[in-house]
Amino acid sequence: MKPTKLMFMILFPIWFCGLTAQNHMELILSIQGAHENSLAYINMAAIDFNADGYDDLIFPQHRSTPLSVLAKIHCYFGGPNFDGIPDLEYQGEFWDQDPGARLLSGDFNGDGYEDIVDSVPIDEATLQMGLRFYYGGPGADLMPDHIIPMASLGTPFSSELIIRENIGDINNDGCDDIGAFHITPDSLQTWSIAVLFGGTYQVATVVDSVIMGSVMYISYVGDVNGDNIDDFAVGYDPQFNPGNHSLTLYCGNDGYFDPLDRIVLYDATTEPYNDYPFAFGIGDFNGDGFDDYLSMWVTEPNNSGYKIKVGSNTLPQSQEYIIDMAPWTQLINVYDREVSFGDFNGDGYSDMVTSDHVSGFWRGAVGLWLGGANPNGVYDLRITPPPVSPTYQFGWGTPAVGDFNGDGFDDVAFCAPQSQSGTSNYNGWVHVYAGNAQLADTTVENDDNIMQTEASKLSIFPNPSSKNQHEWNYLLEGELPVGLTPCSIDIYNIRGQLLTIYPISNQESKQGTLGELSLAQGLYIAVYKAGTQKVATTKFTIK
Repeated sequence: MKPTKLMFMILFPIWFCGLTAQNHMELILSIQGAHENSLAYINMAAIDFNADGYDDLIFPQHRSTPLSVLAKIHCYFGGPNFDGIPDLEYQGEFWDQDPGARLLSGDFNGDGYEDIVDSVPIDEATLQMGLRFYYGGPGADLMPDHIIPMASLGTPFSSELIIRENIGDINNDGCDDIGAFHITPDSLQTWSIAVLFGGTYQVATVVDSVIMGSVMYISYVGDVNGDNIDDFAVGYDPQFNPGNHSLTLYCGNDGYFDPLDRIVLYDATTEPYNDYPFAFGIGDFNGDGFDDYLSMWVTEPNNSGYKIKVGSNTLPQSQEYIIDMAPWTQLINVYDREVSFGDFNGDGYSDMVTSDHVSGFWRGAVGLWLGGANPNGVYDLRITPPPVSPTYQFGWGTPAVGDFNGDGFDDVAFCAPQSQSGTSNYNGWVHVYAGNAQLADTTVENDDNIMQTEASKLSIFPNPSSKNQHEWNYLLEGELPVGLTPCSIDIYNIRGQLLTIYPISNQESKQGTLGELSLAQGLYIAVYKAGTQKVATTKFTIK
């Protein structure tokens, strides 16, 4: 499953930051909204809607105020001639309809083509809500192919099902499924977290009796347990019961969904301070066959950050990569789901792209983390707004990822919907940046001079560890070069700067204990050195 967002055409210089100068993503398209406030709070889809082998960009343009233009959905066909002229267009039927306000994409009918679905009023007189599906395939258009009145899903209220996210094919029937919030019939203040199954369009409750105002997430994470079936995550922090938060993984199954087949990733008993219960899928970041996800870590009320949690069949225990954005502290905004993924450099590994539209006094900024066989939590590229929209909240919402220009590399679209003051007299923009083969891990230069012996491997543990850890253990697996002494473990920061040298007292010992290192939180590189030769390296994290 792919995430979603927007685009247009203007070439501007992009200021970017990274440790290797070749890291750059060209701005290939910029699309301005048709009228004031037309791109505020926008949802985007990046799918091959017309089944021609190229990803297309789909997004709404909201109605104008005062009434002069009805809302529309626009589709821009991808390919070598990708441009900012809409190839397909659908206009709402009446003022209150606002098509595209809740837009999701995926293969919902199981025909092998990607579709979009929207939740809008379907009757002007009663404003009854309904789901409208636009099925993709050869000759696809933006006329609804299937409409489901909300009332047919089991309750009399006009807005009882709020679709949130494509959570993948969790019952392995070939149809993508949708995570949603469902209003309980007897109380508009009591909701449930639910799944709307593609194909059958039946609703199943996952978490019942959720009080409106509670923190709720239902999100795609992919196949994190390695059984080749999509899983999804639910985060919940009750409004009137603080300290009862939880983040739960619901496992997919072949042919059915079992709400009891779940793994508590953490709750208030295991992580009492971590009341930010979310998990957002980022694909297979380290290439081990398990999908991975972004989450939060909190060790105490004022000590928190983000981490990439590696998928595993032993969850919740698995490897972690602590996110390091220093010196840029605002590159991720999870509250507006500003996280997506794709393969932007074509190396076969999933990369994570994030944004924070409030960064830099509401200017916005974007971060890119490149996956690989030995990834880390250090950002590899930072992009700030192009001059055309310097204060339009660049990066608002989930980035839309797809190969729009057909060159074999994923591209990414970001929305810049409105001014930093939130006024309505701005049209807004969608900006598209192109992936390329030159994107590289910015920490790889730290390893350039490391000549590892055959099968050598260095481990530092515990990893990650607390900044209050008093000692670390090390283990070198493999053979040391003969006769090279003395030996030491050298500690570097992520920019390759030597911080400290820890002599190994027993000259050639391959395991032992390091004393207290007095290091701040962050990512570090440890190098086992014999004489002047660097034998093996590893990375470790201090929270």
